[in-house]
Amino acid sequence: MKLIEMIAEEVIEADCSNDRGFGSSVLDPDAVAASITARLHECVKPLEWDGFCSGHYKIEVEKGGIANLYFYGNAADQEEDGPELIEGGYLTLVGLDDLKAAAQAHYAKASVEAFL
Repeated sequence: MKLIEMIAEEVIEADCSNDRGFGSSVLDPDAVAASITARLHECVKPLEWDGFCSGHYKIEVEKGGIANLYFYGNAADQEEDGPELIEGGYLTLVGLDDLKAAAQAHYAKASVEAFL
């Protein structure tokens, strides 16, 4: 489904859910925007991982069993502060799949913010 079709579907569903019927309501812009934003997140392609790296994301595992997910995408911030730590913890508490999911969520959020 094309993005514009998904947006139209969200607006129609929001309008039809009103008790007064289709076309007779005033849509809640915040509710429609939240619904569209959720749909946009669904449109973001999954990151493809090669070991512990995917694009600007890298998982680093330290000797003590701590794994950290870093974002290396903002060159201006890296010069000052280094890469952005997204999430981390002991591997007994956080798994690699959790870190990959955190990277996907961070990536989706950044991708969708470009439209907002």
